[in-house]
Amino acid sequence: MNNGHDIIVGYRSSYNSEMPGWRKIGKSVLDYTTSFGNGGYITDSQNGFRAFNKKAVKALIPELNGKAFSVESEQLIKAHGLGLEVSHANVSCRYKGLKKTSTKNPTSHGFSVLGHIIWLIAEKRPLLFISVPGFISVLIGLFLGIHALQYYNQTHVFFPAYAILISIFLIIGTLAMFMGLMLNVLPNIIKRAND
Repeated sequence: MNNGHDIIVGYRSSYNSEMPGWRKIGKSVLDYTTSFGNGGYITDSQNGFRAFNKKAVKALIPELNGKAFSVESEQLIKAHGLGLEVSHANVSCRYKGLKKTSTKNPTSHGFSVLGHIIWLIAEKRPLLFISVPGFISVLIGLFLGIHALQYYNQTHVFFPAYAILISIFLIIGTLAMFMGLMLNVLPNIIKRAND
């Protein structure tokens, strides 16, 4: 209550947790992915054992859009953007002897949370997470296209499947580059229009 932090998140460390191995793998994937949007490594992004002060509650409630379990990562990503101080506290966790430890299928839960986290990060940094991969896709398409032209000039053999693959790289890459640019510019245009 008196440590100056706005949010405290429980941390299930390996020595005091009975977490199964498959859960540890999923937890690590979601922790690392959440860290991309948080600006620093998150030790246990999916831990629901949390404490918030009034400042954090007032700042976060209007910002949260997530549903179900993705809200845990969204809280941490939005807290970073709002400048809230987040800290961790060790907690113990028991899985052994319990009939059911989750209300959702772990695989569908993991993929739904991962998808939401990726969207949050892409929304926050569209140039980095949409335009850069798009640019890389265009480069791959150009490289493959040059290689295909050289091969055709030497052998006069044309592979339609190879041409389709090149087209896919070029089209998806170009669309991703423009989508990232649009998502990067649109918030500023909307803000100016509202002002």
